[in-house]
Amino acid sequence: AAANGWDAKFLSSSLDLATFDGNLAGYPTSIAMIGMFYRKDIMVDELGLAEPTTFEEFETVCETLKANGYTPMVLAGKAGWHVVRFVEALIEMYAGAEERDKIYALESSWNSESIVQAFTKFKEFVDKGYLPEGFITIEGSDARTLVYSGDAIMDPEGPWMESNIFNDDQDPALFDYFKIPGAGRMSGFIEMIQFKKGLSDDKLEAGMKFADYLYSPEAVAKYGKLLKQPIPRLDNTLPD
Repeated sequence: AAANGWDAKFLSSSLDLATFDGNLAGYPTSIAMIGMFYRKDIMVDELGLAEPTTFEEFETVCETLKANGYTPMVLAGKAGWHVVRFVEALIEMYAGAEERDKIYALESSWNSESIVQAFTKFKEFVDKGYLPEGFITIEGSDARTLVYSGDAIMDPEGPWMESNIFNDDQDPALFDYFKIPGAGRMSGFIEMIQFKKGLSDDKLEAGMKFADYLYSPEAVAKYGKLLKQPIPRLDNTLPD
């Protein structure tokens, strides 16, 4: 990393996210933040609902969508992270950021009132029909299809959802997104390329050069639809 000038190449936050126990774990390729993508044409244009900024407003949006015959939100239970990221937002809402971090680091107990509150609220969403029946067995692609068809309106996803919308030949003008209300922070993580430990120096150098090319502004301009954005390089430019 030092020999290839990573400090001058990447956002410092991406290197922090790619560091575990004091060691860099990989070559950062994209930063992911989980937001709530939604059908703007239905939620805003048809029903006149504004993007919620508080959890109470979010619950009102869900209630209104359900009352108008829509499934408010889809979670792809078969892709376990999809449920986990939403529940994570509920945990942070009730526990606060500092206590949430302690719970996830096992420095505080999961047997706490905030955990009970978060899972109770999640069960309430299920019982009210705010999620599709059988959502635990839904794949990520099936979840997107429910949003594309307008059967479900909201879908918590990362920036790759924008690429999916284009690659699935959907009209991007029909979609928008907002920060999941309640939690103070957006759930985020780094995606990366990792290199096999036993590589020779020559192979490691070749792999590094390929990664540098693949995520360069020139390659993004040529292959932008195939690469997850945002790429955490300081010289990154978004493709058209």
